[in-house]
Amino acid sequence: MKSYHQFANIYDFLMREAPYEKWEAILKQLLENNIDNIKLNNYPDFRYKIADIGCGTGNLCIYLASLGHEVIGVDLSEEMLTVAEQKRNDSNMPIKRKINFLCQDMRFLKLPATVDIVVSFCDSLNYLQTLSELDNTFSNVYNHLKDDGLFIFDMLSIEKMRNEIGNEKHFEVSDETICIWQNYWDEQEQLLHYDVSFLVQQNDDLYKRFDEYHIQKGYAIEAVRDLLNNNNFIVIKEFADFTFDKDIQSAKDRYFWIVRKGPLLLDN
Repeated sequence: MKSYHQFANIYDFLMREAPYEKWEAILKQLLENNIDNIKLNNYPDFRYKIADIGCGTGNLCIYLASLGHEVIGVDLSEEMLTVAEQKRNDSNMPIKRKINFLCQDMRFLKLPATVDIVVSFCDSLNYLQTLSELDNTFSNVYNHLKDDGLFIFDMLSIEKMRNEIGNEKHFEVSDETICIWQNYWDEQEQLLHYDVSFLVQQNDDLYKRFDEYHIQKGYAIEAVRDLLNNNNFIVIKEFADFTFDKDIQSAKDRYFWIVRKGPLLLDN
């Protein structure tokens, strides 16, 4: 599992059309108990402790804190967290006080305390390249949730990875940055390879080239369900493509799960 490095400096530019408002809408409805009567632990003021794993440059952390929740943002990339911390520092004081960032690998998650909700959006879990890594992450999330806590996450659908992103060449151009993506989908291994080159304008008007290579894994729905079950999570809602009533099996863009921490089942 590889973190973003130089890529972090242009991440927000490349993600400027990402559907953050849709992720925010899902979280808002969840936090207001408006998703199919899914109930959170009822605190008097409905303020929760939330961990965002794979938080990137912190956009969703800022949003959750603006709603009054305490947020821990976790990411593997120090460079991404540097950008996130700058956003926090540029925010008003109530938001600043409600966000902490940790540089950690989600496979070895170690939060300072248990939380009510763990969130992982923007296909962060697809960066885990094996079932074993995904299993370890689910186990760590379980251990850091309070009793009956919720875990909500998305993953890219295999159809999108295979037919839309895979084997694609993509160009992004701004006044200061040129970015070239060359993607390759490995059908046998269900792996999506990203070969990214970008040129960034320097102070002397010359451009400096950076290269990064990333891999995401496509996961079958049944495999994810099995791992959730093995880790004592109770699936309470599955849906697709940001649409609550869309069957997960018909996903064109991404899968979504909302699961609850169930009782620990001891082996006989």
